[in-house]
Amino acid sequence: MRYWIFLFAILAIASRSVLAADYTAAFPSAMSNLTSPNGKYMVVNVDYDHRVPHHALFIVNKSRKQRIYLYSYSRHVDISWALDSAHLYINDYAGSDNSDCLIYGVSNMSIVRIANVLQKYNLESSQIKHNGHVYITCSKWISNKRVAVEVSGYGGGNLNGFNIYYVYELGKKPRPLKTRGTETDLRNHLMY
Repeated sequence: MRYWIFLFAILAIASRSVLAADYTAAFPSAMSNLTSPNGKYMVVNVDYDHRVPHHALFIVNKSRKQRIYLYSYSRHVDISWALDSAHLYINDYAGSDNSDCLIYGVSNMSIVRIANVLQKYNLESSQIKHNGHVYITCSKWISNKRVAVEVSGYGGGNLNGFNIYYVYELGKKPRPLKTRGTETDLRNHLMY
């Protein structure tokens, strides 16, 4: 009986660690690639000395040994795979005054720019339109097709700064989150 309890406990701990595995990376960095959760793909970062933009991301299909251009960036990015390996997001910190999140579909090689999605659904608030510093970032995958989005910034439209949170389900209108409490409370709310 003890053997089965021990085995069950080990399996529970192992499954939690797999579910909690973090498939994220920031580039440029000492590490130059990030493998997808299913192991079939790898995002590879290439740095160029004499080319602008100075960095490029490629996606490699490991079984076909095929490398496809994904995205170029100037400063730095962070990326995160969805657990089903069908999508990844790229947060592009393009300047000191802006960032944007892009979601890449692996099977159809599509790219969705979150700034364009917010504009399409008229979700650009006056805070976004009238500030010199606007940062749109994907903060985590909630499920394989839903991502938490944070829009923050400051400037002439709001000297104290602002934070707006959305849940974006691929192909649908982003759902604004009504926030109460602290940013930590919100991040904990997104753990479902």
